[in-house]
Amino acid sequence: MGNYFIDSSALIKRYVPEIGTAWLQDITHAQRGNWVSISRITRVEVFSAFGRRQREASLSASDFGEIAQAFHYHLATQYQVIELDDEIIQRAESLVVQYPLRAYDALQLASAEYCHSVVTQTSPAADFIFLAADDRLLQVAQAVGLISENPNNFSP
Repeated sequence: MGNYFIDSSALIKRYVPEIGTAWLQDITHAQRGNWVSISRITRVEVFSAFGRRQREASLSASDFGEIAQAFHYHLATQYQVIELDDEIIQRAESLVVQYPLRAYDALQLASAEYCHSVVTQTSPAADFIFLAADDRLLQVAQAVGLISENPNNFSP
């Protein structure tokens, strides 16, 4: 059993087939028993990606409905959602000053750092892995000390 924080850029792969989908679906499968956390803003980012794909006609309206329903189900039953509080927002502010991050990426990373601290306080030997499909974000995550992986490196 592992502890994962999944950024939107990686989580979208669970719902829309692309490089890394099978690997991410394996990690997030309920029977694996992994602890999967996401930031509250992930909901908006994921729906933004779904909507863009539908507008670009790479996702049909019925497919959109199916994956939206699956995402809402997983949101209610599988994901540990990290709320954005003042501590996380202040950390995100520091990250955007120090590193070349977009605002939502900084909030994702600050949420992941918070999650990492909770996991290591409760179980110091536990693995904690930050997942993203964004190389810049992964570089910063590694710079702040998070073990990170990119689902794009795990093609079938």
